[in-house]
Amino acid sequence: MNSRKIFVILIFTFSTIIISAGHYLNLTLKPPHKDGMHYIAYAYNTLKYGVYSHSRSENPESNNRREPMYPMALMVAMIIDPGINLSIQDAKCITKGKNCVDQVTNLKVLNIFSLMICALLSSCFIYTYSKNIFASFTSFILISLSGQLGRYTSTFYTETFAALLLITASYLLYKITEDSFTRRKALLTGLVLGALALTKAIYYYFLYLNFVLLLILWCYQGIGFRKAIVRVVIILSGSMVLIAPWIVHNYIKVGTLSIVGGRSGVNLLARARLNEITTKEYLAEFLLLLPDNRIVQNLEYRYISPELKERVRNRNYYRLAYAEQDRIKKATGLRGFKLNDYILDLGIKKILKNFKKHLSLIPLVSLNGIYKTEIGFGFQKFKNDYKYKTISEKYFDLSLSKYQFPVSKNFNYFIYIVLLGTFIVSMVNRKWSMVWFMLPMLYCFGMYAVLTPFASRFSYHFIPVLIICTIIAIFKISLFLKLRITRVYKRI
Repeated sequence: MNSRKIFVILIFTFSTIIISAGHYLNLTLKPPHKDGMHYIAYAYNTLKYGVYSHSRSENPESNNRREPMYPMALMVAMIIDPGINLSIQDAKCITKGKNCVDQVTNLKVLNIFSLMICALLSSCFIYTYSKNIFASFTSFILISLSGQLGRYTSTFYTETFAALLLITASYLLYKITEDSFTRRKALLTGLVLGALALTKAIYYYFLYLNFVLLLILWCYQGIGFRKAIVRVVIILSGSMVLIAPWIVHNYIKVGTLSIVGGRSGVNLLARARLNEITTKEYLAEFLLLLPDNRIVQNLEYRYISPELKERVRNRNYYRLAYAEQDRIKKATGLRGFKLNDYILDLGIKKILKNFKKHLSLIPLVSLNGIYKTEIGFGFQKFKNDYKYKTISEKYFDLSLSKYQFPVSKNFNYFIYIVLLGTFIVSMVNRKWSMVWFMLPMLYCFGMYAVLTPFASRFSYHFIPVLIICTIIAIFKISLFLKLRITRVYKRI
């Protein structure tokens, strides 16, 4: 190994240690809350009682409201963490942080680990693609110091874990569609896609879409229908190794074949509520989401009154959907997946009744999913978390959250435009490996844009893919310009 390689390894190692330490010291000593309470409760109840439940009591009952992969990772963290002892710690301690918030906070190291592995894997992909160390290291820094993913290391949400699985799946899809297909890689790809679907259920249908598209691709490339079928079956089989047992579990314990229940109905009902906005409200929301410039500001001043601006900014479609769900629950007595199926059917009927409006709202919903994707780089905290100290503030009287570099929403529009441009160029030039690298993320984005109001948090796990595509595009453009300049210089 030459000195250059040793130097590069030392730089990556040193940076990984420093940034990991920064994320750890910036962990907020805040107990689990909202969705995070569900995930950690599933881990606690499964590990202690063998019951998959989000109950925060000592008498859990099985349900499948949340996907199981992240709770499984939390279970591993609980087993490894010496500060967690379930023989003496109860549900209030673990799921609510009562009198043991320090011990529970240490479980968030799982999120830091996921983020740093994601950043390293992304840098490996960039180097594989470009053979450029500077581009590789740049992607590592931007992803490991992502403001949004960094904030979510301090929660028990799935964002960083899902980002790792998404970039892993995208990398593997790139490899098997390039020209290096092996059965081992195909099986591993299927396993990772299965894990991704069991982390964010919206990817479940991507398994079958991917099956069909890969079959078409490989037949188009002339490997033969039988060989193509064998390949896609291996990939799908890898996914089913994880998913099939979970479906069986849900059928036995909960009485449904769905991999997750309880939220799809609310998402669709929230989207149906969004479809009810007026033309003025549509215009107001659209203008408020556009990139900041003088033209947009003038349009806002002309078409958006202060009252209208306040109304559209304070309207929460999920809150309206959950309120309607509560009314239906009281009126019908339905619970669990039966309630979700009822609400899902209601949401579908409302959307079909107003389907043209539903389609016309896709651009608005897409913008809503884009404009807050990234907030900056460095160590950041949630705005409403400042009443809780971080580890560095508690033990060293040092706030790391001031070390941050904010970005405007223009940055987010830029990286999405670059992604779309990269996808189109890859399609036109038949660079199928890059197409498949972006395909899972684009599928997920499309599903959120069509079926949900697209809460900003939904797009955070896309960040590594967006950063990678942006760096690749800049690298390609700079390489092209360099070659052109060199040719012109030689002619002179």
